[in-house]
Amino acid sequence: LNSRLVTYLRREDVVDQLLTYLFQPPTEQQNLKYPYVACEVFCCDVDAVYGTMLEKPKLLDKLFAFLSAPRPLDALTAGYFSRVVACLLARRPQELGAYLCDRRQEALARMCEHVETPSVAELLKKLYGADPEGGGMGGGMGMCLGGMGDRVPV
Repeated sequence: LNSRLVTYLRREDVVDQLLTYLFQPPTEQQNLKYPYVACEVFCCDVDAVYGTMLEKPKLLDKLFAFLSAPRPLDALTAGYFSRVVACLLARRPQELGAYLCDRRQEALARMCEHVETPSVAELLKKLYGADPEGGGMGGGMGMCLGGMGDRVPV
């Protein structure tokens, strides 16, 4: 990969703008291109972008703030959210797990509120380790989520 591009993409302000594009309702000018491209940037195998997101909890907070939206979630945007979180889960499970364990009452409870959205339900399955082929976190995350078991209808 182009090292200058990677250096640019890993900047905190750029990652923050990509998160804005990911969840911002598209205008006529932006169409659906910006959210799609932002999702693709997050899901390509550029470890520096994951590092920036995981080093700055405010960026992860912004990612998971999407779950604060009222029900029902927009299916396309929820798919982008789930895809980005699943990529983080597959490539950096310990760091994402640590973030979720620290904020489990917030982030996971919000996920449970949107369990009727198929992509969020699939993401919950991955987080609980019910889908080990899909990159589930297995026992460690399941133990962390143990306190949520009474609220998560998996």
